[in-house]
Amino acid sequence: MDTDPLSSSEMTRLSRMLALILRHKPETAGIELDERGAIDLDGLADALAEMSGWEFIGRDHIIDMVETVGQRRFAIDPEANTIRARYGHSLKRLIKYDPAEPPEKLYHGSEYDVAENILIDGLQPMGRQYVHLSVSERVAFDIGSRRTDDPAILVIDAKAAHEDGLLFYPATDEIWLTEEVPTRYIKRQDGDEE
Repeated sequence: MDTDPLSSSEMTRLSRMLALILRHKPETAGIELDERGAIDLDGLADALAEMSGWEFIGRDHIIDMVETVGQRRFAIDPEANTIRARYGHSLKRLIKYDPAEPPEKLYHGSEYDVAENILIDGLQPMGRQYVHLSVSERVAFDIGSRRTDDPAILVIDAKAAHEDGLLFYPATDEIWLTEEVPTRYIKRQDGDEE
């Protein structure tokens, strides 16, 4: 059914549309997500094909996009034939993840003025369902670089936070989620705790 492969710009456009549908507004495509944020892959393809400007999209296009440009954002479960956004949800209904023991340290990249506020107030989801943390300074730097050329890197004592009862959820190999991080578990990369 899917005939022509998508161009690079069409892949990007599809990735953005799926982010909108699977992270923020499933009603855009007239669909409902399950408690883990997943939907039947064929159902999503059918819903997209009903939308103006997306009639040419099929299941294979979605799979190709996820494998090519969207592996960090989306996950396909071939056994269940479902697709979901891995993280970044702002839906009213909380998306469920399985908690796990986090790495000893996690990282968060941010603008310097925002980082200063985080050191005072802690890390909050800020319009998302969860706080996003990275497994390495490099990933935190890359994410922080989306907003500034020289991001501040905050170090999270995930081990201590976990031992004190905070739940952490692996979203990808590089991204972990939690509901919030109090200031006592956060320090600047350079070791200053002010």
